[in-house]
Amino acid sequence: MSHQTTITGMWRQVRKPTEEWARDAKNLKALQISCLGRNRSEGLGSGHCLWACSTPSGTIGIGWRWTEILPGVLAIDDPLDVFSNVILLGEAGLPVDDNRRVGHLHNAIHDLDWQSVVKQRLAGASSRPGRVRQPCATLARRPAAPSCV
Repeated sequence: MSHQTTITGMWRQVRKPTEEWARDAKNLKALQISCLGRNRSEGLGSGHCLWACSTPSGTIGIGWRWTEILPGVLAIDDPLDVFSNVILLGEAGLPVDDNRRVGHLHNAIHDLDWQSVVKQRLAGASSRPGRVRQPCATLARRPAAPSCV
């Protein structure tokens, strides 16, 4: 189980039509960016992202692992390993299939300025040799999320 699954699992599942998700996802804010540091052989970083906000129907969150594929070039580590507590509903009010769900999650990630936020965090890790874990905020208890509205 990944770190993001644990965190988004702390929030109750929220059911949202895809149109409402797309609207609310534009207001997601970085809640946690963790950097595992830079590896010794290539000097490239990796870590986790968690973005969230509160909506009238509950906190929504999305998380994924990131990796630096070239110096300053960031990518989602595993495009199929994106987590959210949101159940996306299609036109008939039924959950969308996994392929459509991943597409909607990726659209939300694409609209976030996550690479800039991670690069700022990663710049702080560059002065430390080896692979040093540098978590941001500790999320042992249910984190408060910024409001989407």
